[in-house]
Amino acid sequence: MILAEGYMDVIALHRAGFDTAVAPLGTAFTEEQMEELWRLAPEPVLCLDGDAAGQKAMMRAALRALPQLKAGRSLRFATLPEGLDPDDLLGRPGGPARLREALTARARWSKRCGTG
Repeated sequence: MILAEGYMDVIALHRAGFDTAVAPLGTAFTEEQMEELWRLAPEPVLCLDGDAAGQKAMMRAALRALPQLKAGRSLRFATLPEGLDPDDLLGRPGGPARLREALTARARWSKRCGTG
């Protein structure tokens, strides 16, 4: 399950074969939406825009998800190149492969928190 920021990202992801993409339609991501993602997949991937707002939204989502983590639940974060969203990245040469790499990479938590 891939969570993107907006509907254009979801459309682009589906067109590129990533057919489990959904979006909350903005950077506000609620506990209820997180619960629904975990109902659908034990380890959803947040793939928000590679801009400052997207990075802040991922941090907020991580902090919101921490109290909800338990056995059988995890959360991953796909880091996109600076300034690109999934739609932009998929439209570039080699974009689908680069996105697949971002979706499967395991970034250290300290890197996500800006301490590594």
